[in-house]
Amino acid sequence: MKVSIIICTADRPASLRKSLASIVASASAMRPVEAEVLVIDNGTGDGTAAVAREMGGGEVLLRYVREPRRGLDNARNRGLAEAAGDLLLYADDDVLAPANWAAAMCAPMLSGTGDAVCGGIRIAPWHVRPWMTMRHRLLLTTTEHVSPDQIDFVTGASMGFARRVLARVPGFDPELDAGALGYMGETLFARQLLAAGFRIASGLHVVVDHDFDAGRLSRSFFRGAVARSARSAAYIAYHWEHRDAPPAPRRPWRARAELLAGRVLRRRQIRDELLPKWEHDRLYDLEFHRQFEVERRRPRNYERHGLVKIAGAVDA
Repeated sequence: MKVSIIICTADRPASLRKSLASIVASASAMRPVEAEVLVIDNGTGDGTAAVAREMGGGEVLLRYVREPRRGLDNARNRGLAEAAGDLLLYADDDVLAPANWAAAMCAPMLSGTGDAVCGGIRIAPWHVRPWMTMRHRLLLTTTEHVSPDQIDFVTGASMGFARRVLARVPGFDPELDAGALGYMGETLFARQLLAAGFRIASGLHVVVDHDFDAGRLSRSFFRGAVARSARSAAYIAYHWEHRDAPPAPRRPWRARAELLAGRVLRRRQIRDELLPKWEHDRLYDLEFHRQFEVERRRPRNYERHGLVKIAGAVDA
């Protein structure tokens, strides 16, 4: 049994160094199970390679791989192609993992209770602010709201699956996530796993700290995150779920009008909350409708609830 731990990264060497140190330590604690760590560089600078050289040479094999095609899911798929493991774990380049992370993430797959595993994620305590609602926390990636007996998703910051699932669900869709529509590549992957009959186990008890860049604690980040979420959801709704019309309750003109009026009339609330619920909902509706109209001009990329893209489908 061999375990491959894959970290996809793009031009964040300082963050990567901290994350990689915790991941390598976790992999080392798995002995005598053999583990490798792959750094998939999807950036444009040479800082990532320097960090990989600095962190390599220990008792855990650390491999550096350059993926020139931009996009997180291109990097994730390159990791799948390069990995030698029977079990595949993914972590983001801005998480700090506990010493038992790798072993605990593999345990459900080794025991046969799951074909994939969803790990626990919390906002690093030093980033928590009094004004944060669950809405803000979700946009910053946390699993604190999830019940262990209701796992129907995985999240890229801490997830794993057995290599055998790739015989049915071969990889991630490059039209989603960072570098493309913005999010939900692992969301679609999880839905395909479930559609194929695989089981997702809970690893919520093993929690990584999400130590993101402090710039995310801003109104511009939250607005952008909502827009990216909506666009990604529209792609899945049209191409994978085969919806013929957007289900969002507000028409684009109404969502736009309510957004403009609210931003004028509720400036104090916006200042205090950064992203109030009313603004979140209207912005989501507007961006979902816009992207759905873009996607419906294209042939569908999947059969309904399909596991692989239709032959000849071209990434936008």
